[in-house]
Amino acid sequence: MATKKLHFETLQIHVGQEQADPATDARAVPIYQTTSYVFHDSQHAADRFGLRDAGNIYGRLTNSTQGVFEARVAALEGGVAGLAVASGAAAVTYALQNILGVGDHIVAADNLYGGSFNLITHTLAAQGITHTIVNVNDLQALEVAIRENTKA
Repeated sequence: MATKKLHFETLQIHVGQEQADPATDARAVPIYQTTSYVFHDSQHAADRFGLRDAGNIYGRLTNSTQGVFEARVAALEGGVAGLAVASGAAAVTYALQNILGVGDHIVAADNLYGGSFNLITHTLAAQGITHTIVNVNDLQALEVAIRENTKA
């Protein structure tokens, strides 16, 4: 779908489902409440998992309803693709792991949600990412904490 000429409101309704649902002609995206999909034979399964045949594999990897949501968010934000995850914690993890690598540094607030604090101080630390936790009200401490290799 050419998204450049469409208004924001139209994008919200149509992107990702350019054609109405073929089974019902519904405009609303059907919600597929499944975790698994059928493979016609072992070659079909091998091709899907080998990414030689585009299509659904397993509910945590592909989902038609989620795919429409991702396409719509990307169109609304002017992006080329979107990624939906199951929780805020997953989103924070993906975002940080996308920009941080071994040897990088992160400065974080001392009042973070516990899950984010543990992600930074344990999980990312185990992946070779250093951190400095600072009092959010102490701007001087924040400035001192920033290093040449600070990415976030």
